Amino acid sequence: MLKKILLIPVIVLLYYIPGFIFKSNPDFYNSINLPKYAPPAYVFGIAWGSIYLLLSIFIVFYFKKDDFDKVASILLIINYFIMFFFNKVFFLEHLLYWSFVISLFSFVTMLLVYFNALVTNRKLSTLLVPYLLWTVFATVLMANIYLIN
Repeated sequence: MLKKILLIPVIVLLYYIPGFIFKSNPDFYNSINLPKYAPPAYVFGIAWGSIYLLLSIFIVFYFKKDDFDKVASILLIINYFIMFFFNKVFFLEHLLYWSFVISLFSFVTMLLVYFNALVTNRKLSTLLVPYLLWTVFATVLMANIYLIN
């Protein structure tokens, strides 16, 4: 159990790697046309930090040596690599359409993980709900940012 708990911050750090490689620039976010419901830039750091923590807890406790879920693991890997490039595409390259596409695919892959986990471990699957809700919001936000810019 202690080993699993110690693994949580390691996984959280893995999710922060893209942010270290492709620095987000709140100046760009603040310079584009935003819908009225768009949150201030600092909210994203708080939201993603919380989501990464919950997702890391899910990963540590969902995957067991004796009952390894290959489908969920493949979907999580795909999701990780999709999200890996969001900062690069949005903040560095300013590709608004592709930022929307990344957000949409992030939602879809996590939705598939959620449904897969719901069947095998309903209780742990609830840890994915904040990720799903946030990516729905982010996808709608990115679609609107693309359309108004």
